Order: sequence, then C-alpha cells, then structure tokens
Amino acid sequence: MKYGYGQIYWGKKAFTADPMVYPLNESSAYERLMGKQSGATIADLYPNYDIGEAENKQSQKVRAIDVSLKVRQASSNILVTITFHNKSNKNYFINGHSLPTETGIAFSLMCGSSFLITTNDIKLDYLGRSCDFGDDLRNGWNIIEPGKHFSFTVPLNFAYEFLPGKHQYQIGSLEYAIATEQWFDEKIMFNTMFRVFEIRSTCPIKADLPLVFEERWLCPQYNVGDGIRDDLEDMGFNGDSGEYYFEIRTNQVSISIDADKNTSYHQYLKKYGRKNIKIL
Repeated sequence: MKYGYGQIYWGKKAFTADPMVYPLNESSAYERLMGKQSGATIADLYPNYDIGEAENKQSQKVRAIDVSLKVRQASSNILVTITFHNKSNKNYFINGHSLPTETGIAFSLMCGSSFLITTNDIKLDYLGRSCDFGDDLRNGWNIIEPGKHFSFTVPLNFAYEFLPGKHQYQIGSLEYAIATEQWFDEKIMFNTMFRVFEIRSTCPIKADLPLVFEERWLCPQYNVGDGIRDDLEDMGFNGDSGEYYFEIRTNQVSISIDADKNTSYHQYLKKYGRKNIKIL
C-alpha cells in the first residue's frame, strides 16, 4: 500500500479540512516509525498482518478454533460481523482490545484498530478510540467455552472513513490474541518472579546543594533486576508460552461499497458530535 485515507491532519503537507488520499511516505505516522525503527518502510506501517495466511489457517486447525468475517452495507452503515467457534475441549480467552465495548452507545464500538481495509493501493486509517482495561490481568478478556460461539457486529463507518462513491474493498481482521487458563497462571508466576528482581539501591540526599537547586532532592534509583529480566525475556521466560498463547485472524473478503455523506465518519461527527453517535 502506498497511500492512506481518513485522517485530516495526516502530516506536515496536509492542507484541506476534509480527508484526502495522501502518500504514506509523507505522513507523520511514517516519520514517527522511522524515528523508532531504522530502515523501516511504508509496508511496516500499522495496521498490517503479523502472520501469514498459511500460519493463520494452521493455528486455527491445531487449536480447534475458527474465526470468520462477513461484511454488508445496510442503509447508512457498513457492518462487519465476526464469529468465533471454539471447537476444542478447553476455555479460550480473547483479548478485549480487538473486541467492541459492552455499552453499545460509545462513538466507536471498537477499542482499537481491528481491521485492515484497503482499496486500489489505499489503506484506510483507524479513526476510533482505544479502551483502558486497567492493570488487572483478567480485565479485558472475553471467554469462549468449549463448543460455544461468540459473535459481534460493529459499524465500520464509526471508525473508518470510506472514500466517496463506489469502490471495491478488501477487508480482513487483524490478529486476535487468544489465551488459555494456563497462560494467566504462567503470567502471574512470571510477574511475581520479576518483582523479586526489582531491588533498588538508595543514595544519600545531596545536602551540599542549595535548596533552590532541584538536584538537591534528586536521588537516582537503580533497578538491578532490569538486566536479568531482559535476559530472561529474550530467552522466552516471559509467560507468553506459544502453548498457551497464540494469534489468529479472519478470512479476507472483497466487497463493493458505495459510500456518501450518510456513511461518512467525519460528516456524522460534525453533525452530531462524538457523544451523540449511536447505532441505529
């Protein structure tokens, strides 16, 4: 993909009050990526797929869990339905950052960029919100019991701006993080172990400096366990065992969507405001 679409202020060269197709290599997102990752290309810009199609199908087969995607245009909404089917004999947990919120009345039902939507070398920007699930390890995970289905439908145009007119889109979900009960137990064990390493040294107050100097009160602390933790995580001792934690994504569909001002994210936002947008 060479171009992006959706954001109004996509980079330093943005000059309109409406979304426009813009070159990804001139975007602020690409500039930030280059600052963090030397040698990065526009192909590395999020969102993109982390796992290939063959790996995805194999993982679903081995883990005995399926996930599928369907898209349809209904009136002024572009609706996507995701369905999980747990065919295994164990509980699976799906990370909530890729799932919709529970209230159904927020501006964006999604909690983060959950889909890759493209058309003619253009990638749509995610414009919705993110969700805070707190620090509790168990928060933000949805359980699917053995033999059960879990399905949800969200309006894509509440989080993405589609190009006006009729266009052929390719739509697929990004990866869903899946965990088992054992993953939570293992994660708690490793987090407890790492806390033991968090031994901090102390230093005396710098009494020789005047009170007006902030440095008088600075007492640097050194976490002597950081190196140990990094070494263990590099060796895979981090509680993210591939046996208990994995990722899968849906199929990709091709669909013709005819968008106008009634399906426009930005137009709806201007008319009703963020707090008043609800699913109709």
